[in-house]
Amino acid sequence: MYRIRIPIGLAMLAVIGGIGYFEFHDGSLYLSTSLISLLIFASAWELYALLKNRDAAPYLRFGLTAIFWGLVLNVFSVLFPSLDRRRVLAFYECMVIVLLMVYALSETRTENVLERTSSTLLGFVYIYFLLGYLIKIRGLGDQGEGVIYVLYLVLVAKSMDIGGYLVGKAIGKHKIAPSISPKKSWEGFFGGLLLSVFAAWFLAHRLPFLREFFSWPYALLFGIVVSILSFLGDLSES
Repeated sequence: MYRIRIPIGLAMLAVIGGIGYFEFHDGSLYLSTSLISLLIFASAWELYALLKNRDAAPYLRFGLTAIFWGLVLNVFSVLFPSLDRRRVLAFYECMVIVLLMVYALSETRTENVLERTSSTLLGFVYIYFLLGYLIKIRGLGDQGEGVIYVLYLVLVAKSMDIGGYLVGKAIGKHKIAPSISPKKSWEGFFGGLLLSVFAAWFLAHRLPFLREFFSWPYALLFGIVVSILSFLGDLSES
């Protein structure tokens, strides 16, 4: 899995970094927010396809439509700060949950209704709600700092993958959860953790915008939290 994910992740970072460099000097937000939204939507599609293959078929059309319009609202809330984003997004997200319940009750197929409703809601919360914060982070700052914050977060998370893969492949012997993910080892976990923490500290120390907000204890804490969450996300996906 890592042989595929790491090159793809690095390529995506290069694209986001190039767009961020352009926007940092141009002052616009259109390209990066659109790209982040596209990646989030693709992630939702992938998750729903995975759940469908595991006999927990979601309401695909409803879920993807809800996520699409939610992403549109998130992008508009960043591009137009005068919009009361909290109330609009909160109202929309509550309405999606209510409409999902109504949609499930109106279905003519009565088998696996609970499983299908739960898997649809999982995609909305796990993908749209959580990853949607990347769009909100992109909108932070007045001089394009948001793209640096997004890159910082993604680089620290990807460092966990890279360190875990390299160390685990080299010396990994003690498996963490063989029945769930047989290739994950404790050696790889701690190798990824160390690289992620180092990346968090190094980038916070070298980049001016980050240096203003991240002292070294906060950078180390950030690296630990992000790396653990990244690992748990990989484990849950497995």
